[in-house]
Amino acid sequence: MTLAFFGEILTERIEKIIKVMNDAPCNGAFLIHFNEAGVIGKRGGDIWWIGIEKSEELSHLQIFLVEKLVKEGFSLENRPFSPNINLGRSVELWGDLEISEF
Repeated sequence: MTLAFFGEILTERIEKIIKVMNDAPCNGAFLIHFNEAGVIGKRGGDIWWIGIEKSEELSHLQIFLVEKLVKEGFSLENRPFSPNINLGRSVELWGDLEISEF
């Protein structure tokens, strides 16, 4: 699930990301609801994703992570939070299938 988008990062910085994630408040399980699916067209294969409805729990988690990651010196994209899960990268369909068929 994409809660913060880094782009490319150095391998040695992964430990800091893991620490921030482990420090995130967890008040138990919560439901997520999928609300849309889409494709981002890329040369060499598309990115397929499924969108998630915003919720209070998810928004609190996302805000916590972004604030802590910025304090740790990470540069994050500054765009509105749009929760989603990437289903596949470099996806190439055979034939004339369209996402609306799934």
